[in-house]
Order: sequence, then C-alpha cells, then structure tokens
Amino acid sequence: MGMARSLQFLAYAGGMTYGAQLIERGATDPAVVFKVLEIIVSGSWSIGNALSFSSNMQKGITAAAKMFALFSRQPSIQNIPNLKEPYLVNPDIQYSKLYFSYPTRPGITVLNGLDLSVLHGKTVALVGSSGCGKSTLIQLLMRFYDPSYGEVNIDGIDIRMLSLKGLRSQLGIVSQEPNLFDLTIAENISYGIHDREVTMREIEGAAQAANIHNFIVSLPLVSGNHSNRTVN
Repeated sequence: MGMARSLQFLAYAGGMTYGAQLIERGATDPAVVFKVLEIIVSGSWSIGNALSFSSNMQKGITAAAKMFALFSRQPSIQNIPNLKEPYLVNPDIQYSKLYFSYPTRPGITVLNGLDLSVLHGKTVALVGSSGCGKSTLIQLLMRFYDPSYGEVNIDGIDIRMLSLKGLRSQLGIVSQEPNLFDLTIAENISYGIHDREVTMREIEGAAQAANIHNFIVSLPLVSGNHSNRTVN
C-alpha cells in the first residue's frame, strides 16, 4: 500500500510541475492541466495498487504452475486395451521369479527371484526386518508398481492382463497405521468409492465388520450417526 501512495504522489508532483511550465509558456490552459492530472492520479493509483499485490500474484502463478503440472502427470501403471474384468472367487496368488527395484532406487534390488504361492483359504505371514520387501509384495499385488522381471498371477492370470479398477475393487488392505483424512468418519470409510453414493447402512456395516462400530458410536459428538463424527 505504501508503494501505491508513493507512486500516486510522485505522479501528481511530476504532472503538476510539468503542467505549471506549460501554463507559464502559454502552451495550454489550467483546465486542461487539471483534467490530465486527475487522469494521471487515477491511473497511478490503480497501477500502484496492482504492484502492491505483485508478490501475492507471483505466489499464485507459481502455485498454479505446480497444480497444472500435477494435473498433467500420467500414471506409469496403466491399462492396456481389451483387458479382462476379474471375477475372483477363492483365488490363488502366485509370485513367479520376481525381481523388483523401486524406481527411486534402481540400484537396490528389493526382491531377487522370489517364488511364493498363496493358496485360497490359507493365512500366510510375511516376517522379516524392515525394508526386506514385505509391503512391496502387497504393493505389487495391488499394481502400485509392476515387477522389474517376473509375474504376479491370480488364478493363473498375469494381473497386468486385468483392469486396474476391477483388480483393486476386489482386494482389501488393512495397514498397520491407516491414513485418516480430515473428514467425517463416514467419508473416511467410503473414501475409495467414487462411482456411486454409499448408503449409511453400508458404512455402518463396514464399521461393524471392522469391529469399530461400537467405538464410533461412543464418541461424544452431537449426532448418533457416523456422518457427523469427525476424525481427530
């Protein structure tokens, strides 16, 4: 705001000085000088105001550029044409001769020729030190990444031959430390479903299946349902 005022006064002083010289030489009359001064003052005030917001404008331009760059990114894992829609009933999972390195650390081999079968109805525990590849196996199954070499098969079908949406819609993950968004509990539970409206009955059913329904309704908030209870 100080810059706007300074520019306004400088323009007014300069215009007044030059106008006085013109009047003194008889090159114009005072009425014209005052009209021009009014235009100069009004214009300089507008320009000064615009300049005072230039830093905020630059921040906005920088932020917008980052947003557009994010929106234009294409995922590295994409569907190929004519994929099958999976229908998984008691599927077997097979990791075959699996090699994998993360894109950010291509020189470090996380999985080195892994062979693993997970038969339907069986519980398999992956045990090991941090960073040995336990979570990596789940991420490969969900196709967050593709293996460097080898295959991940479900019922004998390479998961790269299945649609991403169909595959992920039939798999569920309960992580050790789930990520909660600053939304209501109902919105957190239904967060992954975008193609239809999720009913409160479905949300409560999911909470009961996860054995957390009683805890949710015990939270001290205004309403007794999940939709008005927020995550803290």
